[in-house]
Amino acid sequence: MAKIALAALLLSASVPAGASDTIQNIGGELIKGSGQHGVFRADLKLTNPNDFAVKDARLLCAAYGRSGTDIATFRPTVYRVIPAKGSLVVKGLEIGIWPNQAVSAACVGWIAQRN
Repeated sequence: MAKIALAALLLSASVPAGASDTIQNIGGELIKGSGQHGVFRADLKLTNPNDFAVKDARLLCAAYGRSGTDIATFRPTVYRVIPAKGSLVVKGLEIGIWPNQAVSAACVGWIAQRN
């Protein structure tokens, strides 16, 4: 259910204005997330299916309540280079403030810049 809600969010998200080298097929996956001490920290895997490297990958993440309702959304950026046809694991990225009623989270890849 979380992936469906994130897919809908991804469809409604617009690419920032002036982003001529924006790449939109970056993969992103939440490996592990934690809301300890009120901060959402995550281990993420980013994938780049392109024949060229990309950088500054943005993701769309959401936190969900017990009912499955999306109660917070986040758009973190990973300021690293992802190699062509490669992947990158980022550990302990601070995503934002963890809502006190959240019980789960999910992330998907959104956009990146050509390197």
